[in-house]
Amino acid sequence: MYMSPWEWSLAFFAGVVVVLLSLWLIRSRSNLRLREAKREIDQLEQRICVARTCYLETLQRELANVILSANLEAFEIAFYFMRDWEHEIGKSGRDRRLGEYKLLLEKFPRLEDFDLIGTKHFIVYDDRPSWRVDQLVERYKEVSKFLIVDENRLPYPKAARYNEREIEIFGKAIKIYRDLRLKEAIEIGMRRYYLWRKDRDADGNVYEDNEYGVVLLSELKARGFTPGLEWGVFCKKLKEYGLYTHFGHEGKDDYRYFRSNSTFSIQQVLLA
Repeated sequence: MYMSPWEWSLAFFAGVVVVLLSLWLIRSRSNLRLREAKREIDQLEQRICVARTCYLETLQRELANVILSANLEAFEIAFYFMRDWEHEIGKSGRDRRLGEYKLLLEKFPRLEDFDLIGTKHFIVYDDRPSWRVDQLVERYKEVSKFLIVDENRLPYPKAARYNEREIEIFGKAIKIYRDLRLKEAIEIGMRRYYLWRKDRDADGNVYEDNEYGVVLLSELKARGFTPGLEWGVFCKKLKEYGLYTHFGHEGKDDYRYFRSNSTFSIQQVLLA
């Protein structure tokens, strides 16, 4: 079939258009696959970052619990040390932050290297651990530092970990922990006092051993009138003083616990 030059030109142009359209479709599909692959990689990286943060936060919590059980004061010092360290890092340049990050990566190339106590669901934290409190405190600091300087942590990479709300909650919690510890110590001291009186088969106003000192304050003339019975308890290991009171009325007994001083002249209600 004879085709005029104009028809040949039109056919050629149409062929070029088809080829270009095909190439465009191929490239579009390729770009779409690349975008999908990049989105999947980004999502995977985010999941890895979230998992890493959650794992380290779990280690941080376990370390904190073990330290708190062993020594409240040691953890309190470590907590406020980290608060000040985070504030200092926040004021420093990015080079300082990256430097701290690299030092931690060198010391702990794998995440599991952070785990000092063997954080597994089947590991028992017994009364005779193989680690010392100072080792636990140091590892708590290292885990906390990594969580602070890790710029990849999600979902809030720039949020302060030791913020005002966290500090407020901690202050209330440590007060309750201290009060609970003192209350338990007062109870132990009073049990020893009652056993001592029972063994002696006689009244006694003052009891003392290597760990506790108990005095019946109600019998002291200088104490003045009290509606019930009051005992002052000195917890020697804690170096803390408490008051234990008993008031009976209409067949009901009321027992109360207070924090006090060496002269038992003040009463602060225990929160525990």
